[in-house]
Amino acid sequence: ICINQQDLEERGRQVRLIGKIFSRARRVILWVGPKSEDSDLAMDCISMIASRVKVQWQTTQLYPITNESHWADHDVPLPLSDMEYAALFCFYSRSWFKRLWVWQEVYLAADALLLCGARSVHWKAVRRGVLCLGLKPRPGMVEWPAPEAAFSICAFVMTENYLLSDLLHETKDSSCSDPRDKVYALLS
Repeated sequence: ICINQQDLEERGRQVRLIGKIFSRARRVILWVGPKSEDSDLAMDCISMIASRVKVQWQTTQLYPITNESHWADHDVPLPLSDMEYAALFCFYSRSWFKRLWVWQEVYLAADALLLCGARSVHWKAVRRGVLCLGLKPRPGMVEWPAPEAAFSICAFVMTENYLLSDLLHETKDSSCSDPRDKVYALLS
């Protein structure tokens, strides 16, 4: 979807349609940018984590999918190398996670697939990955320096009674070029 940002009339018309477009799409492709030196490693780690845990989002409780229960134990670090942790940190620090407008893409989509370069991973796996990194201890680190915007968008759980003021608070680490978009991006 391309909107001529210089044409205020077109931009105003198109912005009102974005929520409908994402909510009616069968699948939304979330392009986070080109491949980087360690993005394939990060996506492999995300897939590995997601294949071993499921999440009860209301309570942020992890549950094992396999017989390897340590993957879901909040007190046991993930079996990742320093290189894998670094790749994940770089991946979740990408500017895409900081953009406010992507909240519509991920939360209105019936199905979302994240694309980095030519590699893809399901959005649900991306969410599980960041939550595991945020909840489990990291060896040698007091705390994982979780990119706040990525953690906010991935760990967010939408409920029926969510107020706009609550959503504005949840998205405080997200950015947009026009201050008015802080509201317009969240209305739908």
